[in-house]
Amino acid sequence: MPFVPNLGEKARILNFHVPCAWIAVLAYLVSMIFSIRYLKSREYRLDIIASSSALLGTMFCILATITGAVWAKFNWGSYWNWDPRETSIFVLLLIYGAYFALRAAIDKEELRARLSSIYSIIAFITVPFFVFVLPRITTGLHPGSAGEGNSGPVLTAQPEMLNMTKQIIFSLAMTSYTIIYFWILNLTIRMKHAELMIK
Repeated sequence: MPFVPNLGEKARILNFHVPCAWIAVLAYLVSMIFSIRYLKSREYRLDIIASSSALLGTMFCILATITGAVWAKFNWGSYWNWDPRETSIFVLLLIYGAYFALRAAIDKEELRARLSSIYSIIAFITVPFFVFVLPRITTGLHPGSAGEGNSGPVLTAQPEMLNMTKQIIFSLAMTSYTIIYFWILNLTIRMKHAELMIK
């Protein structure tokens, strides 16, 4: 990794934090797509995929929050500062926490699948706003906030931040996390199908 002024070795956390946030968005997108497909076909396997992806999205969203808190402690002095991006990811966790509360509250499979599919579609509408829009139109501590002149620690023209070694390592991290997400999603779906067969 190239040396980044004021960050030093702590810059390595980018290879964990940013891919976790990316996978959260991807997983929520996949959940919405399969929720739409479920509402069209009413095939229960599509609800399994949608709910499994939402679960993984929430898991990676929590990991992004934890790694972001570690970053915040080193760079801003405390684990939580109510920065716009920290606040938006907290609200996102509440929204998807309510998704799982909804699923847990309904016993009938068809009704649970239908209502949670509708909720998943509505919930994803908030994702681009909370992840990409709100943090960039408000001032804050997080890289990429309004008035900073860059799109964050990855997409920036600052010296040494476009270092080829850094870009290769970061690209490998993003690719690896994406592969891991689809692998875990496949395992989760197969496990849920196995549980249904046992019942």
